Amino acid sequence: MSTPDSRRLDGLQMLRFFAAFAVLLEHVMHEALSFGIAPDGLIATLEPVDFGIGVDVFFVISGFIMLHISADQFGRRGAPRDFLLRRVARLVPLYWLFTLAMLAAMLLVPGQLAHTALNPAHILASFGFVPWLDSTGLAHPILGLGWTLNYEMYFYALFALMLFLPLRAGLWTLAGLFALLALLHQAVSPTQVQFVFWTDPIIVEFLFGIGLALLLRRGVALPAWMPAARKRPAWTPSCASSRSTRTRSRASWSCPRWSGGIASASGSNMRLTSGPAGPCCPGP
Repeated sequence: MSTPDSRRLDGLQMLRFFAAFAVLLEHVMHEALSFGIAPDGLIATLEPVDFGIGVDVFFVISGFIMLHISADQFGRRGAPRDFLLRRVARLVPLYWLFTLAMLAAMLLVPGQLAHTALNPAHILASFGFVPWLDSTGLAHPILGLGWTLNYEMYFYALFALMLFLPLRAGLWTLAGLFALLALLHQAVSPTQVQFVFWTDPIIVEFLFGIGLALLLRRGVALPAWMPAARKRPAWTPSCASSRSTRTRSRASWSCPRWSGGIASASGSNMRLTSGPAGPCCPGP
């Protein structure tokens, strides 16, 4: 039986590069506008483009990879613990390092940053991946773009709990839970920051990725007219990504609004290679 580190999905790294580049452009333009740079020239040209789609793609990829590398772990003793330890080891050290660097910058060169207010509770929440309002009213950690990792860790925690169950029961439970949470979103008070964040329908995008992984396991074939289908065995699926929406504001704080996104994965040689991990771009 192949291990998670011995599998590869050709094309996944290209998709992750696209998503990372889109997120980078979104943040560069946001910071440029935050520092008062006039929206003209290239910024004015690119500003209407919703590069936030990169976040949606990452969430779909995350759901896909987690099921793909863990499908045979459902119901196994120790699987939830091992899964979480691997996720923490891959994600947390680098994220904490960047968070510490941001804290140092806020203390040493506050004039070079758009937001410099320090709050002990906000700092602790940032290290604990708990949504917390920053000084601007956004549910962002100290390292602003780390809000995506708050969703990742939230997904990892719930996915780990599902590993206590058999595969079918675990996936149905997770799907039902996410669907229920998304339905409750409008009923949650805007003052309950964490619950508003955790019930945002964007969490459904992880289920899209899980669904694609299930299609792969069932041997769903690509349409013959797709170029990728002519380059590999017909049982390997690939899908295109769709648009997403920008972060929206709600009662003085904001978190991203859900919209559908579908990731692409291809390749018959099933060895998953991990690219560089970091904020907004967790590795598999």
